[in-house]
Amino acid sequence: MNHILLKIKNLSFVLQLLVVVIVLVLALLYMGGEKVSGYERRYLSEEARKQTEKIAEIFVAANIVAITTEDNRSLETTVEYMAAINPEIIAIRVFNNDGKAVVSWKNSALVNDADALTFRKLIVYQQQALGHLEIVRSVEAGLDAIEEHILELYLIGALIFALFLLSLAFITYFLISRPIKIIGTRIVKCLQGEKDDKEYRFYSKEFNFLNSSVDELREIMTGRDMLRDEMEVRIHIQFELEKARLSAEKANNAKTDFLSFMSHEIRTPLTAIIGFSENLLDYKQSMEERLEAIHTVINSSNHLLQLINDVLDISKIEAGHLETEAVKIRLVVLLKEVASIVRALVTDKDIDFSVKCAEKVPATITSDPLRLKQILINVISNAIKFTHEGAVTLSVNYDAASNDITFSVVDTGIGMTPEQEENLFNAYSQADMSTARQYGGTGLGLYLSKSLAQKLGGGIRVDSSKGVGTVFKIDVKAGETGELITVQESDLNQAFFSSVEKMDAKLSGHVLLADDVAENQKLIAHYVNSMGVDIDVVSNGQEAVDMAQSNHYDLILMDIRMPVLDGVGAVRQLREKGNQVPVIALSANNMKEDVAEYMAAGFTGTAAKPIVREAFKELLIQYLVPAEEKVDEQGPVYSTLLESEPEFIEVINLFLVRLPYLIAEISQSFESGDWDLLKHELHKTKGVVGNYGYHDLMQLIAKAEFVAAAKDQPAFTGLLNEIKDMERRILLAAEP
Repeated sequence: MNHILLKIKNLSFVLQLLVVVIVLVLALLYMGGEKVSGYERRYLSEEARKQTEKIAEIFVAANIVAITTEDNRSLETTVEYMAAINPEIIAIRVFNNDGKAVVSWKNSALVNDADALTFRKLIVYQQQALGHLEIVRSVEAGLDAIEEHILELYLIGALIFALFLLSLAFITYFLISRPIKIIGTRIVKCLQGEKDDKEYRFYSKEFNFLNSSVDELREIMTGRDMLRDEMEVRIHIQFELEKARLSAEKANNAKTDFLSFMSHEIRTPLTAIIGFSENLLDYKQSMEERLEAIHTVINSSNHLLQLINDVLDISKIEAGHLETEAVKIRLVVLLKEVASIVRALVTDKDIDFSVKCAEKVPATITSDPLRLKQILINVISNAIKFTHEGAVTLSVNYDAASNDITFSVVDTGIGMTPEQEENLFNAYSQADMSTARQYGGTGLGLYLSKSLAQKLGGGIRVDSSKGVGTVFKIDVKAGETGELITVQESDLNQAFFSSVEKMDAKLSGHVLLADDVAENQKLIAHYVNSMGVDIDVVSNGQEAVDMAQSNHYDLILMDIRMPVLDGVGAVRQLREKGNQVPVIALSANNMKEDVAEYMAAGFTGTAAKPIVREAFKELLIQYLVPAEEKVDEQGPVYSTLLESEPEFIEVINLFLVRLPYLIAEISQSFESGDWDLLKHELHKTKGVVGNYGYHDLMQLIAKAEFVAAAKDQPAFTGLLNEIKDMERRILLAAEP
């Protein structure tokens, strides 16, 4: 470098200026050439990218059907054609969603792909990704052209080169970019279903061919869309028709089976009710036979009522009208009540029933006691029905983490197959028709139980093995719970008796009953009179209004549906007249909206029909006051025979000496647990005391004889105390 500078230094000024000018020009030309070269390289890459993108759009649009169906042959044909008109393309690949190459093409003649542009495009059709397209495009020829242009720039200058670039851009736009843009826009409109009736002509034969292909594609897509829509409509119509046919056929079969089984289930208890009611008219029947007939009538009536309640509850569930409540429940009491009800079902079967609790369970839970008992009784009754030997067990577990109470009903019955389990919780159906015919039933109980369990925040699960047994697991939310306690199994399985007082408790008051059905009038009047309460009876709402305005009543029992004036209209008139006596609505319609209507009309409360004796007694206790005991009720009791025949005084005295022994024999028979001997002693004593004019004692003994036939130990204990008290009062009268 120093050697060259030394030579330039030794040159003349002119030569030195020439050298400087030459160097400056060369430097300017070199820097300009590099600038132009860089610009052209970027321009080339951008144009190649745009062209490749347009080519990709055209390729995807023209081959969307082939891509969707992965038609390799059609795709390969199009790829070869595209490669033929775009020789700068090195490779084209089409991949599906799994990354598998559907079509892969590479130009073997272009082996040098160092200077290449790789383009990837996601293939989307109807908002669904079908895969992606990859195009590798060579820019080697463009780079060579740039080098030639740079050389020309060095030779002819910047002006000629700029004019050349402008000319090239102009030609490129009109010959390539503009046609690609127009054809691309037409393809987008075609894909979007928009109309484009304008005609286009281009300078390039290839672009005119692509443009005409767009028109053909539009026609193909239009026809395809019409065919697809028609096929979809036909398939949908055919599917719906088949679905409707199967549904109607299934519903008709289910209805027929349900009506058949329901008819059987209704006629069975009705037959027992009618038959045993007629038997009660036979004066030759013994007390045990009469008692058995009465219990049969009551049980059959309750069974019939349960069938009706199940149908009504399912109707409420399907209509979305079934409401549940959340009240505090003593868990042990609920289990004892359920056990006392279902234990009667196993008396005629050679199986055991027991209740078990986990180590720790809540003393109280918050749920709907009526619905919870309904679920448990339904499931346990079902287990007992299908168990012929072994045992049925109800066990209770509490999960503190989820706050769930799980009631497990385990039986050693006939079990079920997996196919039978599938139909287990369907309404109006049972495991299969053979089961329904052999064991009866309407197929409502388990469906209703599962629906109620879901209402209580849980559900029912089942695990069964054919010939081994079945386990039902009933889950419900425990709600707000009390402290965790340990419950002894012996406490759960001992006899449970309701704490409700007996119906012979006496009340004081005056009641008005409005009901148009004579049988209801007699029944309710009997209940009210048996508790020592006076009652007036009318047959319609207008008579009730007139009676209530002219008499004082402590309570009015008002039927809803009555002639002349119904219960709602009657209570409204009473309230308008200023009468504020408590009025209870008696109705079989006690849904939430019905009760709301009654309360809005002015009723004080409601009572459901049919009348339940204990619930009705509690209702009277709520509105009436206990009767005051008469002072002379505890005084001495005299013989009515002695009043009419005084000469029998010595005979009466002899009887009074014998009376304590008679009562003692009754007491000893009861304490020994010999019910047959007890009934014999009661029957013998009843006739004796009646003959000697002690009719009050005779009535007590007659009632005790009835209770002894029922083997009701708690009730008999109370009556025995009354008998002993009556004995004391009779002996008190004999004292000097």
